[in-house]
Amino acid sequence: YEDIHQLESFKQGHLVLPSTLDEELKSLILRYQDPLYPAIPPLGPSTLLPHQIDACRLTLKNPRAGVYMDCRTGKTIVLLYTIYTRKEKTLVIGPKIACDNWIKEVNTHFPSPLLTISSIYGETKKKRDTLLNQAIENQSDITITSFENLRILQEEINKRLSYNCLVVDEAHRVKSYNAARTKAILKIGSKARYRYLLSGTPTVGDPTDIYAQMQ
Repeated sequence: YEDIHQLESFKQGHLVLPSTLDEELKSLILRYQDPLYPAIPPLGPSTLLPHQIDACRLTLKNPRAGVYMDCRTGKTIVLLYTIYTRKEKTLVIGPKIACDNWIKEVNTHFPSPLLTISSIYGETKKKRDTLLNQAIENQSDITITSFENLRILQEEINKRLSYNCLVVDEAHRVKSYNAARTKAILKIGSKARYRYLLSGTPTVGDPTDIYAQMQ
């Protein structure tokens, strides 16, 4: 389907599948008419691609999910749309470069007042404390911090920051169950009803890489 409008027309029964369509593909497409798949409400400024719509249905249907999509296929916007739809305060944890990308994506696809975002990462304790206080005061829809800063701010975030959704970007970085980083994220995550993982490479071949992520 060329765009979301054509896809939604199909979902509402306005388009007929060709009789020559491959049965496996037909079965896949018919999932869009499955009432178990949530409807996609009107979008913000951006339009989702068909594979992103499918991913959104996964995250909106399930309070916990792994969005394992290839690099540069739009994982961040899938979660932004999920956050936008759920209206839950969200904590995002990822590498510094991913944090910068989240801010850029929010400003591009869901600029304030659709979604607001605060960041908590800095080189000095004074800067981190200032940013944490600002994030708490602003009550932003999304608060984002880096893996490196989480080790330092874990207790403060857990005690003082309000959130009901946790997103871990580049989740393959928490594949070691006994690592301090993984334990910190598990503790932080226990506070959130909704938990989502993003990764283009959830495992490099060892199936046990998935175990810690699935917790």
